[in-house]
Amino acid sequence: MGKMLVSSLAIALFALCIFALPDYVPGVSYSPNQQADTPFEMNFTTTNVGNHSANNSSMTLVQYGIGLGPITVMALVPGQVHRATLGFTCHEPLVQFNVTADMYRAVEESSELNNFIGQYFINCSAANMIAEIRLNGSFTNASGTYYIASIITRNIGGVPAGSSQTRALHQPSGINELAWVGPLAPGESAESGPWFPRCSNTVPFMAVADASPVIFEFNETDNSASAPLACPLPDLTITALSAPSLMNIGPFYTGSVATRNNGSAASPATNTRITLGGNLVANLAIPALQVNETRPSNFSIRCWHEGRFPVVATADSADVVVEESENNNVREISVRCQSGVVRANNSQMPLDKVEKPKTTRSEGIFNSLGLGEIDRAVEGFFRWMFGG
Repeated sequence: MGKMLVSSLAIALFALCIFALPDYVPGVSYSPNQQADTPFEMNFTTTNVGNHSANNSSMTLVQYGIGLGPITVMALVPGQVHRATLGFTCHEPLVQFNVTADMYRAVEESSELNNFIGQYFINCSAANMIAEIRLNGSFTNASGTYYIASIITRNIGGVPAGSSQTRALHQPSGINELAWVGPLAPGESAESGPWFPRCSNTVPFMAVADASPVIFEFNETDNSASAPLACPLPDLTITALSAPSLMNIGPFYTGSVATRNNGSAASPATNTRITLGGNLVANLAIPALQVNETRPSNFSIRCWHEGRFPVVATADSADVVVEESENNNVREISVRCQSGVVRANNSQMPLDKVEKPKTTRSEGIFNSLGLGEIDRAVEGFFRWMFGG
């Protein structure tokens, strides 16, 4: 009987020791939606919900990202609450933090399971400045072609943006200027300009929002914009090329070619080159062409070897004109060269069927000429005789 009483007392004393201890529980109150780069406050509590006073001070720790916010808490009696306020500034869109009471276990507690609260989030909003370029037409004078440009600066972020400067930049035109815009509410925009950049096929017109910079943004990569300033250019092309598909070796034939300017600006005087099998046939002078103007030309062509060969026409053969496209300057056809047949009155006749001249006066002439002169005389005679 006595042993049972002792055991009961021991159990009671053990339970009293277990439950007669302090027990710290953390708490936090804050607004989860904040403006980035703007300080705000968060309120933290540490409450002793146990049945006994703490003997030691402790530390409540607020952990967010890689930052630590320690709060020193005095020894608390049962039911006592310690309050603390910490200032925060967020610099990223989403912040997560945790709170732990008696972080370093300075206080012996009845339970250590309720010391931690976590997965708290703060949603931070920021301004987001972007630039857009509007090209409102162009004009041409003696100095060249110029565009009429304006810049739209827009705040696509979630909070208002203060006044800032937008830069317009085009070095070939000597433009490097700042324009004040704002303040801008979320979704609001402001227009600046106009500027008059000269056309350039290599350097675009640039705009940079918040060029200083003075506005906090999560994304600084979308502040700039660019717009090409293409100059009107000619575009020379060969629209037609013809030559007899079958030609005899020796006689001259007539071919034709058409050179056209399909571009948006007049072209200066150029040359169109004609080749047969890679050998130069003609280098035709083409005068200055207005937009959509075509220049037809004829050329003489003759075969020197038997076979099939390409006839190639190349516009702007000296490549002196900067064009909208350099890939459409060439046109090609194929012709066949043969021997043993001459062309007379648009028909073909074997050489052994051609009547010889009835006059004998040429024999004396041929006897008095050299070999080269005889060849040229024979060629001239056949051209005169058969219209070649």
